[in-house]
Amino acid sequence: MTEQTDRTWPLPRSPWVMRMTWSELLFAHCPIEPDDVARLLPSGLMLATRDGQAWVGVVPFLISNIAPRCCPAVPGLSRFLELNVRTYVICDGKPGVWFFSLDAESPIAVRVARATFNLPYVDASMSLSQDASGAIDYRSKRTHRGEPSADFDASYQARGGTFQAKSGTLEHWLTAR
Repeated sequence: MTEQTDRTWPLPRSPWVMRMTWSELLFAHCPIEPDDVARLLPSGLMLATRDGQAWVGVVPFLISNIAPRCCPAVPGLSRFLELNVRTYVICDGKPGVWFFSLDAESPIAVRVARATFNLPYVDASMSLSQDASGAIDYRSKRTHRGEPSADFDASYQARGGTFQAKSGTLEHWLTAR
């Protein structure tokens, strides 16, 4: 396990491949004993810790406008709900994110992501509603055949103005990857 701070390598010089917009987003994080998380990681990945703690994040959001570079978004395919459960790792000296699961309401997106990117996407029945005050109710129930069941129910709402995490803070560490 290694303490990791901010970016340690330059951004790629190659052009971006896909675009997407994330909204209605929640970053919910819990500190976890490092040994409990490290044993779940594949060999070759080192758990990244902050102040001696591992962190597991649950991130529900609405993804929209997803499409390959220079292609238009496809109605019905380019907008769906997603929920990921992740922790923070280091691979070859670079900090990154390890996804334990990526639940999505789009069966097509699940199949494409599993086949193309080798990511642990699974099918889920999901809903998002927002009331007049901006409060979001987010629900997810995993439905993927052969995968363990998992339910997520949360209500959340933005408070205050725009917040920019300062380099070196826990908030920046959790969101800078």
